[in-house]
Amino acid sequence: MDKLWEFLRKFIGTSSQANNDGEDAPRRISMFRIIIDPFGMVVDNFKACFLIAVVWALLMVVISFAVRHPYLCLYSDYRSGHYCSENVIGYVITQLLLLGTACCFMVRWAQVITEKKPFSLSLIVRPQMTDLKMWGGVVGFLLFNMVSGLSAWMLYQRKPNPDYQIELLYFTFVGVGLLFPLFAMRFYSVLGFVATGEKTPSLLQIWKRGRGNNLRILFSLGLIFLISVFSLSAFNGEVRQIENKNSFYIGFIVEYLYSLLILLLSAFFINHCLLQKRYLFEREKDGQ
Repeated sequence: MDKLWEFLRKFIGTSSQANNDGEDAPRRISMFRIIIDPFGMVVDNFKACFLIAVVWALLMVVISFAVRHPYLCLYSDYRSGHYCSENVIGYVITQLLLLGTACCFMVRWAQVITEKKPFSLSLIVRPQMTDLKMWGGVVGFLLFNMVSGLSAWMLYQRKPNPDYQIELLYFTFVGVGLLFPLFAMRFYSVLGFVATGEKTPSLLQIWKRGRGNNLRILFSLGLIFLISVFSLSAFNGEVRQIENKNSFYIGFIVEYLYSLLILLLSAFFINHCLLQKRYLFEREKDGQ
């Protein structure tokens, strides 16, 4: 029991060593800032966020319609009048392309708010090698987090084994997979470094500096997740009330608004990554 409480104490972040000096000493993340600032950064720089999103949302709309996988294809009354592709592979490719477009938006948004580059039209539209790095990093984190989904599916599909030792081993193996997102959240500062084009520290150093901040990070990401689910559910509910979806103009408007919403939620997420980066690696630069 003592070991359990010690583990919970370390996970929640009550360690008294959080402010020790040293390159690998834990850095304390402000509970209030890590929760509020992902949204405050958008409010403080709303004009820049909107202008960048307007451009990249248009590209997302073009991609969706070009490969015949727009948002309204989810509704039968739209599919009845417009040809929507049934190709599953094409749908997966479409989502990867849309994810890549969202990554391009996040890179430019991060570069603007961190004042690494001046805001300009050239910054918005000019391709960067950082875009591909960001795309690869996000895909990597998604695949890592999907292990938990695979574990949940294995639990759902399992058939009870009469041998308790095999059953215990199975639950242990699957249970570890469910914890993957908790490990991944400690390393989201990597995406902050990638977005700003800076050299990424070693994963071991990131892990050591992030000790004692798990609960703070979890609350921040949890709030972003809840807002994302609520926003997407509300958007879906509004779209369902449209009586005549069988129109190109309605489809275009819905797709554009949906893309803007996705980019806004992406801004919240990359803001969290940048805040992790700031608290774990930039406080000494600010003299804090």
